[in-house]
Amino acid sequence: MLAALTDTNTIILDTREPEEYAGAPYISKGQLHPFKAGAYARGCIPTAVHLNWSEAVDLNGNHQIKSKAALQYNFNKIKLSPNKKIITYCQSGVRSAHTTYVLTDLLGYTDVRNYDGSWIEWSYFYLNGQQVPIEQHTSQEAFDEAYAALAKKLKTPEIIQ
Repeated sequence: MLAALTDTNTIILDTREPEEYAGAPYISKGQLHPFKAGAYARGCIPTAVHLNWSEAVDLNGNHQIKSKAALQYNFNKIKLSPNKKIITYCQSGVRSAHTTYVLTDLLGYTDVRNYDGSWIEWSYFYLNGQQVPIEQHTSQEAFDEAYAALAKKLKTPEIIQ
């Protein structure tokens, strides 16, 4: 993974939720989280491009995988090239395995690998001085403001589900 950070022939694809990729706080099941449970830090692997794994699925309809044309459109939007090596990751390797399947088995990409250690492993290495970098698309100030705003929302009874 470290070599992939500087390899211009490799694309790192983050398949997590937008808040996870951005390193922003979020509410789930009535609780406020600075980052997803199991991770050790917020943010993403540097140079990673983002496409939520669920963009491949019709979540508002029948929950089936979208058409090849729709899939290709989504991957073209982020300039994902079938001529490059692609490494997918998510929180623990599950969502990114889905994207790996879509890219290889449905769209015919030939050099796709799933980083099964994913963000849990990467953020652990970062926290424990293993000299892996992270990138945070949400500044500390913006994070603090968003966290405070979400905390305020949680104190409103009608917001809590």
